[in-house]
Amino acid sequence: MAPETLSVPAVTTDLSGFGLLISDKTSKTDNGIYVLKRKGRTNEQAAKDLADIILKHSKLTAEQVIKARTTAREISEIYSWRNIIKEYKTAYNEAVKRINLKIK
Repeated sequence: MAPETLSVPAVTTDLSGFGLLISDKTSKTDNGIYVLKRKGRTNEQAAKDLADIILKHSKLTAEQVIKARTTAREISEIYSWRNIIKEYKTAYNEAVKRINLKIK
């Protein structure tokens, strides 16, 4: 994958695993990945918030856009499959171990 494809600011939600994972690791000011709050919210509220995110992003300065792209790239690298596959394997192995203990 070309590096520039990992440098695109994006929107995710707190209903996705990725959104939950990064929601406490991003701030409202880094603009690289926006986490749209969906839990307990109506579609209308979420749509308004999404419009606000898009509007806010469209008003960033050139310098802020570069920072947002850099932040998006950094986050995408941290949570790339190459880096998190070890965590999935650990969780899988732990689940298998627990199932085997229950069967015995």
